[in-house]
Amino acid sequence: MFVIYRYRKLLAVAPVVAVMVAAVIASLRPGMAIHTKVDDSTMEVSLYQPPPPPPPPKEEPPPPKPQVKEPKPDPDPVIVKPKPKPKPKPKPKPKPKPKPVPKPKVEPKPQQKPAPKVEPKPLPKPAKPQPSPGFIATVEARYISVLRNELEQYKQYPTGRAASLQRPQGSVVIWLEIDRSGKVLDAGIEKNATNMLLNRAAYQSLRRIEHVQPFPKEAFAGHDKFKFTATFVYTVED
Repeated sequence: MFVIYRYRKLLAVAPVVAVMVAAVIASLRPGMAIHTKVDDSTMEVSLYQPPPPPPPPKEEPPPPKPQVKEPKPDPDPVIVKPKPKPKPKPKPKPKPKPKPVPKPKVEPKPQQKPAPKVEPKPLPKPAKPQPSPGFIATVEARYISVLRNELEQYKQYPTGRAASLQRPQGSVVIWLEIDRSGKVLDAGIEKNATNMLLNRAAYQSLRRIEHVQPFPKEAFAGHDKFKFTATFVYTVED
């Protein structure tokens, strides 16, 4: 190791010297000569001449026109004179017919016009007996009773926690406007109860009513619609 350390500078220069020696040796070698090769063989070249074009087809002469012979004129025709026709014999004159004797005119008799038919007039229909005022009042009272029973089916008791705690009681007077077909035109409360829960329940009950039993024919004559009142009575069942 000491020897390598001692000659370390020579060892570092040795590769450079080796490269320079190799370059000198390479420059002393003879260069490569380039020889060209010449082909002395001969080549024959011949010219190609295309064949002549075919001759054009000969045009055939047109066919000769047929000769038309002109017709010879006919010889002069022989004129033959016609024989004279015999004269017709005169016809005898017809004898005059005798004039007809006119018939006497007969005047037609005047036709008698038929007597006009007299149709019998229809008898007036007997008037329907009008119901008595007592009968009408009975029919109207019966309808009002049926209507109130029907409205009672729509009555709704107040619900909720407040109603279960208060358990209100009382009555609410309602009204309805109804036409003859039974359709409810309008409705409302005529007299409120002291408790607002009862009034609210009555109002909700009226909103459910749209159609009721129609009027009888005999009831409420001359009225297309009528206003009715009813009372919703609210009680607490134990």
